[in-house]
Amino acid sequence: GSNSSSSSSSSASSLSSSVQIALGALPTIGILAALTYVLTALLAPQTTPAAMGAKLVFAGAVAGIVSRTLCAPIEMVSTVMMCRGDQCVSMRDELSRTWKAEGLKGMFKGNGANCLKVAPSRGTQFLVYEFVKKVLVQRNLGMDVAKNSLHAGARLFSGGVAGMVAAIIVYPLEVVKTMLTLYPEECSSIPDALKKVFRTSGVAGLYRGLGPTLVAMFPY
Repeated sequence: GSNSSSSSSSSASSLSSSVQIALGALPTIGILAALTYVLTALLAPQTTPAAMGAKLVFAGAVAGIVSRTLCAPIEMVSTVMMCRGDQCVSMRDELSRTWKAEGLKGMFKGNGANCLKVAPSRGTQFLVYEFVKKVLVQRNLGMDVAKNSLHAGARLFSGGVAGMVAAIIVYPLEVVKTMLTLYPEECSSIPDALKKVFRTSGVAGLYRGLGPTLVAMFPY
């Protein structure tokens, strides 16, 4: 009886805290939505090459932030199950455990760092992709003579290089996201996570595990 009462009290407290967090986030969401609308209106009539590039980067960033935020609880569980698989029974069990222990905030831990990766990652990928394609064309490498354009293999290579360069630039934020997800008690913010990594591993710690990520990033 006492265990059931304690569990109900904990669930009610978690729900109340989550409602407060959600209400507190509404002004920030409103400001970001208004800013997105203003930037979209400013970029829409622009037709210069630079503006077209900015539109692609901006659209990619907005789409990435929205999609990552909506999928944040699933990504959180994925990270926890990869690093602490022996402690997780199932995805549903981990979601339930996180909700009871940390509420809504726990479901989105690490999402801030995740969103910060999107804009520089998309921008870098676009710029490097176009640059590599331009270099290949100038050196007449990977050209489809009949169509006078790069063949599929050359485009795949350009995309792979672009993805790897982008991954190198934003990888520290991936490490920070993982720290925030796995150690919420020790890392309550992005600066906290960075300090912990520097204290324990130095700069090298921000790029731990980069090799496998780059191998996976090329075909992706």
